[in-house]
Amino acid sequence: MGARALHHTAESCNEYARTGYDVEFNRGGNNYDNFYGDLAVKPTLTSGRVGRRRSTHSGWIYPGNASTTWGLVTNKDAQVMDRNGEPIPGLYAVSCDQNSVFRVCYPGGGSSIGPGVTFGFRAGEHLARL
Repeated sequence: MGARALHHTAESCNEYARTGYDVEFNRGGNNYDNFYGDLAVKPTLTSGRVGRRRSTHSGWIYPGNASTTWGLVTNKDAQVMDRNGEPIPGLYAVSCDQNSVFRVCYPGGGSSIGPGVTFGFRAGEHLARL
């Protein structure tokens, strides 16, 4: 990221903080964002100004697998399904590798733990029956 791009990003963030509307990421556009917001920041809880009085840092951000709403398609026993909807023998997926039971919704941190435990148990039971 060059200096010009960083300056443009800072200017955009300041505009969002001034208007209270983030057109790029819709920060503050839902209750989940606002729950973690800063009550001292106005007009929106999630977008503060970038200025010279505070340290400003930049860096590359790479997507990770903290959680996902789309993953490998599985059946009720956590077997990974092929393109024809048939189980692939010996291949199982649970938790963040498995297609989320919530589909396109991400209810929040930890939402993959319950399904991970449940489908891990089901996979174990299925393997025990082989």
